[in-house]
Amino acid sequence: LARFWTCVCVIFLVVAGFNRCGPGAESGEGWLTFRSDNKRSGYSSQSTAPPLSLQWAYASPQAPMPAWPAPGEEMARMQMDNAFHAVSAFGLVYFGSSVDHKVYALDIKTGREKWHFWTDGPVRYAPTIWEDRLFVGSDDGFIYCLKAKSGRLLWKHRPGPSAERVLGNGSMISLWPLRTSVLVDDGIVYCCAGVFPYEGISICALHAGDGTIVWKNDTIGDHEHELIFGGISPQGYLVASERILYVPSSRAMPAAFDKKSGDFLYYLEPGGKIGGTWTVLDRGHLIAGVDLSGTPAKAAYDELTGERREDMHAWFPGIDLVVTADTSFSLTREGIYALDRHKYVNLQQNQLRDIRGKREQLRAKLRDISTRLAAAAPGTTAPLTKERDDISLMLTDLAAVEDLLKPGMFAWEYPHSGLNTMILAGGCLFAGGKDILLGCDAMTGNELWKTEITGNVRGLSAVEGYLIVSTEEGGLFCYAQAEKDRSGEMPPETAPAPWDEGGRREDFRAAAEQIIAETGIRKGYALVLGCETGQLAYELARAGDLKVIGVAPTERKAAAARKWLSQSGHYGHKVVVADWKLETLPDYFANLIVSEGLSAGGTVSEPAEEVFRVLKPYGGTAIFGTPGQSPRAGDIDLEGISEWFSSGVAGGSVQIRSTEAWISFTRGELAGAGNWTEEYGNPGNTACSGDELVKGPLGILWFGGPGSKQMVERHAKAQSPLSMDGRMFTQGEEVIMAYDAYNGTLLWEREIPGAVRARADVDGGNFSLNRKGLFVGAFDRCFRLDPVSGETLAEFKLPDTPDDGSFRWAHVSADGTRLFGSRARALKREYLAFYEAVVDNGKWRPPQQIPVEYLDQYEALRSKYPQPDEGLMEDFKRSGVLWRLMTDFPDWENYQVKEGALTDRLMVSDVVFAMDAETGQLNW
Repeated sequence: LARFWTCVCVIFLVVAGFNRCGPGAESGEGWLTFRSDNKRSGYSSQSTAPPLSLQWAYASPQAPMPAWPAPGEEMARMQMDNAFHAVSAFGLVYFGSSVDHKVYALDIKTGREKWHFWTDGPVRYAPTIWEDRLFVGSDDGFIYCLKAKSGRLLWKHRPGPSAERVLGNGSMISLWPLRTSVLVDDGIVYCCAGVFPYEGISICALHAGDGTIVWKNDTIGDHEHELIFGGISPQGYLVASERILYVPSSRAMPAAFDKKSGDFLYYLEPGGKIGGTWTVLDRGHLIAGVDLSGTPAKAAYDELTGERREDMHAWFPGIDLVVTADTSFSLTREGIYALDRHKYVNLQQNQLRDIRGKREQLRAKLRDISTRLAAAAPGTTAPLTKERDDISLMLTDLAAVEDLLKPGMFAWEYPHSGLNTMILAGGCLFAGGKDILLGCDAMTGNELWKTEITGNVRGLSAVEGYLIVSTEEGGLFCYAQAEKDRSGEMPPETAPAPWDEGGRREDFRAAAEQIIAETGIRKGYALVLGCETGQLAYELARAGDLKVIGVAPTERKAAAARKWLSQSGHYGHKVVVADWKLETLPDYFANLIVSEGLSAGGTVSEPAEEVFRVLKPYGGTAIFGTPGQSPRAGDIDLEGISEWFSSGVAGGSVQIRSTEAWISFTRGELAGAGNWTEEYGNPGNTACSGDELVKGPLGILWFGGPGSKQMVERHAKAQSPLSMDGRMFTQGEEVIMAYDAYNGTLLWEREIPGAVRARADVDGGNFSLNRKGLFVGAFDRCFRLDPVSGETLAEFKLPDTPDDGSFRWAHVSADGTRLFGSRARALKREYLAFYEAVVDNGKWRPPQQIPVEYLDQYEALRSKYPQPDEGLMEDFKRSGVLWRLMTDFPDWENYQVKEGALTDRLMVSDVVFAMDAETGQLNW
């Protein structure tokens, strides 16, 4: 009996101590997943009451590295990884890093690191806490289960079919990365792998205890042709109801799967161009969407059927939403609105339903009129046109009535522009934006607290009196009630790598410098074989603009190298080290291949055919040896290395060069590869490159930039990219960019005014390529650029043409030695003419300076954008105002068809000519 009561007391003390470990424990307390719960409600009943003071701040050595570049014509539909979103329990704050590939646990009171865990790829989404475990996914293709308090690995699982890797936006990742969050419900873990449906995707359910599979749906990717927008691309935070798992699908809408079986149920119809990864589940409705052609948008769906529903959340489309039983808090570009849900129901049952019914009837009439107008004979359209205009006015009136009803549903509003995100903790609504953080009373909207913050707030979480803030610059800030402000930044501790002093540091530094000097390769990807310590990888990263991938012989050595490289501040964004097998790496990716083991006096153990396979054609170089001043110089069997490498070439083109200390192998052209040298392939417009290698089935080699931000929008029918000798050239908005065609590295970028071509289908391409250079037509000049550097080699004027800007260079075409061109009248407006007419030095011009033809557009835009900003240019792209105005061709008559024959000609150019492609001397 005495032993029994002693055991009871011990158990009581252990449990009591465990429950005092800090905010959040096994009871379910804490902010356990992104936006608090599996419905992504953004609400916690735990109170965090202002005023608050900054307790600590954590700064990443680099800002988060989102998986995809920023969009150019819409809101960021899928940038859910633009901050280190945090969760919290057990007195710890957890987050994953897309920069250094770690999962972190910080003490919530001090911000001091308690532990970290390495993965082999970027960690893009917030971890999930369940009981005493932490779950997280990585771009390396694995889901990890860790002990929440210690970071000890309990199990990991790869949902994808193999360890195959690919270069994705500058990172070496799994071909099937985990680009969704991990969701845990009732002891079952849900996750998704893969982003390209035709490469295969996997939707998985695993036992939380040991990672064994409950079910796996890996066939849905085969059905992309049957689904909207090309199929499901799992990216974003998963959402779950009692029986349905919702999988966000990139820029489109989510897909629904049965939680018990994994069966595909339905794909949500957007009902327009609405899309994005933001979702929340509310009382039988899934609310989803981010953007509709550049404006905030939300759509509501019935949870069970997936049918589109009219819903107040879709009627008040905010950037962010937090929903309670009585109130819907909507964060918009103008501020925060608290919407009374009971008033909405009353209006829905009365005026709103009547207004919507009338609207649908009028829209049906408009569709009928449009059909009749299309078939109407000339001279008979006036009555139909008037009826169409009358209906349009009635629709405008209905919208005005609807707008008058909306204010009656507001419980309160808090005007404030520039806010990005919002959560509700107890009775306080917290919101953050650019350099601002604030709290409002949820009942009244009264401001309770406001403070400045360094950075753009993108994520918030709250747990028992603490507010955790994540910024897109990579900062984490912790606020709490405290008498003393303990503010101050605590950046991660960085220290020189242990080989900075003594050892063979100078040997490896000299090796890196000589390797770059011998090869001339300073940009792209370097592969370090036999990466024993990471020293050579470190020095290569410091000496050039290379991204370095080290392949270590064992996981133990990889872990040691990662540790020291992390302390130097280089790991992740510049150098990665892993015990990967060479056969899992993609073809052709390496600009430079070296060996640390050989430089340290060892040997090269990798198969020569695999080394050759990953070496980039058209100049990729593998170089082996040791610095001339090294004590080991001359000890390496260069002849043996030559025989070893040559055995793996298998008929490929390789140039061998050797010195006393080094031997290098430079890969030549890829036999059978074709070139694409102008708009339709070549000067003959055959649309055939002559390539003998590209054949199905096709797969991803790499994916990456430039993204849409600098590009001419697709409806403008702009100039297509060109490719030759392993380089790809693309033309954006008065900018020329060159990329490595085999790994996506940006080689150079040139801004050239006038270098933009819209309606290439009418005007011809202004972009051509041959061995003499890259030719770009801009205004009345044609630039010959060096394909390697982008520098201007020559400028050619239009022959026999007045130098007054009245003519322009229209078509550009080059064969082996000649440059062909055509002359056309200058366009009435150039690409940026409208922007420059209404904006001066970042400010709106006064109305009296605006040309009459632009006044209506000017007034509309000025009311929408009080200050011209990035959103204005995006609006220009969406509306097509930039290219539509410039393609008012002076000599272009519309096609007129009468009795099956063309009666008017398409006339753009008036003179064609040929000149020497190198000197510009006129031939004819």
